Amino acid sequence: MVTVCLKLEIFIFLKRFTEWQFGPR
Repeated sequence: MVTVCLKLEIFIFLKRFTEWQFGPR
């Protein structure tokens, strides 16, 4: 259960990071 939560947090973090990198040019 804890690993799933951690994976979700990492996934959201990566998604936000990519959005921040490719969003504002």
